[in-house]
Amino acid sequence: MDGRCLEMPNEPGGGFCSKIRHAGYPCEERGGMIFAYMGPASPPPPMPHLEWTLLPDSHSFASKRVQECNWFQAMEGGIDSSHISFLHAPLDHADAEVTRELDAASFGVGSAVQTADRAPRFDVVDTDYGVLIGAQRSRPDGQHLWRVTQFLMPFYTMPPTDLDEKITQSHIWVPMDDANVINWMVTWHPDRPLTREEIDLNVAGRGAHVCDYLPPTSEPYGDIRTSANRDNDYGMDWEAHRTRMFCGIPGFGVQDQAIQESQGGIVDRALEHLGTSDTAIIHVRRRLMSAARALRERGTPAPGRDPESFHVRSASVVLSPGAKWVEGALPRVMAKPGRQLTRV
Repeated sequence: MDGRCLEMPNEPGGGFCSKIRHAGYPCEERGGMIFAYMGPASPPPPMPHLEWTLLPDSHSFASKRVQECNWFQAMEGGIDSSHISFLHAPLDHADAEVTRELDAASFGVGSAVQTADRAPRFDVVDTDYGVLIGAQRSRPDGQHLWRVTQFLMPFYTMPPTDLDEKITQSHIWVPMDDANVINWMVTWHPDRPLTREEIDLNVAGRGAHVCDYLPPTSEPYGDIRTSANRDNDYGMDWEAHRTRMFCGIPGFGVQDQAIQESQGGIVDRALEHLGTSDTAIIHVRRRLMSAARALRERGTPAPGRDPESFHVRSASVVLSPGAKWVEGALPRVMAKPGRQLTRV
């Protein structure tokens, strides 16, 4: 990990290897993954307390896949709570069969679709670890459904869970280069092992995981290129697309990938027309740009130096009109009871 050369058997005397160093990065294994610290601090800062890294392996399921687009435009899809009313939804919100399928596979999409409110109102709060995002939809009973998304610096997103559901999901958008990203996805339950049924649902691609890959090749990450891709229209079911679903592509994860990749390798943001539904995206962009400038100009590290501040979850809650959504969601989004949200 420190790049120290251990042996150079073709050099006489054996002392030369002690003078040779290769670029190396401190690494730490958590939750079945290896994290590398690539910053300047020595010793490196402590690992963030992402909940799934603190649990037994049986409590979580992880997958990864290559996406052929810039990491940031992919990540923006992970914090856009309004797209579920279209990309992942039936043409008719009263379609009971489709809604049952959504509830079984999506951990929170079904309850939002059932409101029939396709234009959520957004609010955002800066936190020590990133941004807390609330999307409020009106329900037929007069109450408000708040779907709460987490953005954790620098590239973690947590889409909302379902009502009263503890199974949580997170995307980790790791850049490969300017126009490709590895989408790591983790699903976990904080209190118990995942069941075989829950794991099989994700392996089958009925949720947001995509685990169906092309035959492996020798190219970089050639073992995690998805079978559903641009070359085959992502497996589009045109009959379902015409008669039942806004998008006939099977599987929420592939639907997301198709939309993110269809923007091109790097989307031209000069052509954008951002609206109020883009509130979270605008805010996260500003937060990241501000952090990057502070690091470049003053050497100020990014937020989130307290590793415990990352011990959070996403949530969905039903609140009365006028209720403060952050306070209402706090018991659900803070993984440790009694811990308060640190705002910045």
